[in-house]
Amino acid sequence: KYVFQSGDVALTGTPPMSGWYFTWNSCCRPSTITNVVNPGSASYLLRAVMYPYTPPGATAPLSAGTTGNPTCFDSSPDFLEDPIVVACTGQDISFNNFGYDSDLDSLYYSWANPLQGNSYPGSTVSWNTGYSFTSPLPSSAGNSANLDGVLGEISFNCTQAGSWATCVKIEEWRCGQLVGKIFRDIPIVTRSCPTDTTGL
Repeated sequence: KYVFQSGDVALTGTPPMSGWYFTWNSCCRPSTITNVVNPGSASYLLRAVMYPYTPPGATAPLSAGTTGNPTCFDSSPDFLEDPIVVACTGQDISFNNFGYDSDLDSLYYSWANPLQGNSYPGSTVSWNTGYSFTSPLPSSAGNSANLDGVLGEISFNCTQAGSWATCVKIEEWRCGQLVGKIFRDIPIVTRSCPTDTTGL
């Protein structure tokens, strides 16, 4: 696990309607990824978006303040689970993002395309035949991965060993307004595990 953290960045003014985009990129994805075409040549482009917010009764969106007086109106949610899953094949697996928003914004989860490139908007990764961003795991047995939009829980039973690229979009909603989006690239690794003959 590697943690990358920038220094403090002062956000000033008001985000445009299209939002402020925050990105980080790196090359390259592991060549062992099963569901992406030529994964070793596909880079990571991670992103988040902050949109303007107009409180009920106000006539204009809030400002993020000035350099001398920052008044940023939104904090990204925290996620209590690291974005990685390693599981055995043929098992019922559940992974929960455990998102918590300190601003008490409502969170909604959905599948999204992983991106590649050096800067936003980049491009989507190319999926191998039979896979897509809404179906990133093998589904030949009718067991495609399911993502609960309210709980943020991914559940699956994968019968094939492999390494799978997935991406989850988390929307932040406040008073009926979309104030932010966070995208989590979550690699899922499935392995053929030894059979337990001990009964434990």
